[in-house]
Amino acid sequence: TRTSQRYQDEVARLASEWGCHATPCSDLITVALRHWQHGFNPLRDWVVASGIDSRSREKRLPRWAWTLPNDQLAALLARLMGSDGYAVTSGVVTVAITLTSESLVRDIADALLRFGVWGHIRSHRTNYIRRDGTESIAWTYRIATECVRTFADEVGMWGKEDSLNACLDALTDREDKLIRRWRTRNCPPGYHWEPACRRCTS
Repeated sequence: TRTSQRYQDEVARLASEWGCHATPCSDLITVALRHWQHGFNPLRDWVVASGIDSRSREKRLPRWAWTLPNDQLAALLARLMGSDGYAVTSGVVTVAITLTSESLVRDIADALLRFGVWGHIRSHRTNYIRRDGTESIAWTYRIATECVRTFADEVGMWGKEDSLNACLDALTDREDKLIRRWRTRNCPPGYHWEPACRRCTS
């Protein structure tokens, strides 16, 4: 997906705190970070020192991420999910993230456990062929349906709040339908289960 203006503004704000200037590139995905002093870029040096300058399929959470307090770790995860994740309601409610790095996907899954959120990981082939002729493999982490509300409350998806809220609305509608179905399932016409349940528990 193309970088939203909100993300570009966020990157520009953070870059300015490092004395750098952020310039969106023509592909509308990459953002060039330059320092006013030629040959000196503290933000680039920090990225290298953090070990997050590797190729996409080799990326993972930096070591310092595991020492962050919950609010800061949630902010980091919310931006990762907001940039490469998605929340859709077609057919079933799906909140997931797909990356080419298995290590980063598993790191995200492990980090979300701190907030009581768990899910499932699977791999699948893509249409992209690498230069060496091998197929590219993508890894998807899908949050369990029963954890979507907890994820929304504790972490969220920065920049994709509307999509996540649509998933929450879809879950509410589904729960209401299940409740209505339970009230009359296997009951004679005109009856429902609540009075019988009250008598059994009184």
